[in-house]
Amino acid sequence: MAARKLQNILRPHEEEGLRWRVAVPVGTNPLILTEFLQLSCVSCLIILLSCTLGLYLTEGGVFPEDIAVLLRFAVIFFAVVFALFLLLAFVLLKNRYYAVYRLDQSGIYYELIRGCDESGASALRRMRPYPVQGIIKASRTYSRHLIWEKVTSFQNIHSMRAVVLRRKIWHMLKLYSPDEAAHAALLEYLCTRFSADDALPS
Repeated sequence: MAARKLQNILRPHEEEGLRWRVAVPVGTNPLILTEFLQLSCVSCLIILLSCTLGLYLTEGGVFPEDIAVLLRFAVIFFAVVFALFLLLAFVLLKNRYYAVYRLDQSGIYYELIRGCDESGASALRRMRPYPVQGIIKASRTYSRHLIWEKVTSFQNIHSMRAVVLRRKIWHMLKLYSPDEAAHAALLEYLCTRFSADDALPS
């Protein structure tokens, strides 16, 4: 499918670039949940090891009652962080944020938007990204420009209509697509910029 034929994806005056909008779930998004759990587990492990080392240096050893206290602290820490995540995802963000992407020769421009679109539909039951309906009523925005030189490979996650841009082992940016046509156009565009060896397994 030719990318230039996809409506609301290509800007009319930029045939060599892509531009699209998408609504992205937060609290029910498997990718975000996985990253959150990984980060939380690593944080808990670092805290436990740090406290254990501190006890060993100050008291000359770590006793069973100390381990029990540390484990309780780790559980409480995880519960508090998870509660804050739920508060952010479902109360503050209403389980969604909006993203505007533009890919051209200079790099990737993206804007993350907190707000709502004209549909006003609930996103509580959504897990995958979906199209934006009408105008986005933004209450807060964050924008950034990522140059292509900082991207060395990409990974297609087709089940979530997402592409992860990487620099070696580092995760640089995640691109979500609102539908299969937009996702196919994105992959086609990336394949013109990267070789087959740069496409990591899904």
